[in-house]
Amino acid sequence: MIGVAIHLAKNEIRRRAIRKFVGLDDVVEVPVVAPHDAAMVQGARHLYEALDRMEITARMAFVLRFVHGCDLAETAAACGCSVATIKRKLGRAESRFAALAQADPVLRDFLNQRGGEP
Repeated sequence: MIGVAIHLAKNEIRRRAIRKFVGLDDVVEVPVVAPHDAAMVQGARHLYEALDRMEITARMAFVLRFVHGCDLAETAAACGCSVATIKRKLGRAESRFAALAQADPVLRDFLNQRGGEP
């Protein structure tokens, strides 16, 4: 079941990138519910922007592992690769995300305030 969801998510990310590239898609609003905290909304928006700048398979592995809390075996199975491969992908994804977070002062502050390591 999670494999189907991963496949659908990858396809949607690809379609969005293509629509954005050819100018058929307006800026996608970040799905944030009840913006009570402007800093939270802005931080979430920058988080989504950083994730959008990551390669699709690295993004999927990163989100499954660090956002959804899947263990390595679950993440590997969902991505259709071995645990050793997912470890390498996650290492690269973490490095990429850290670089993106360090380059974005809003995201860096957002993560630091919430105890995250950019």
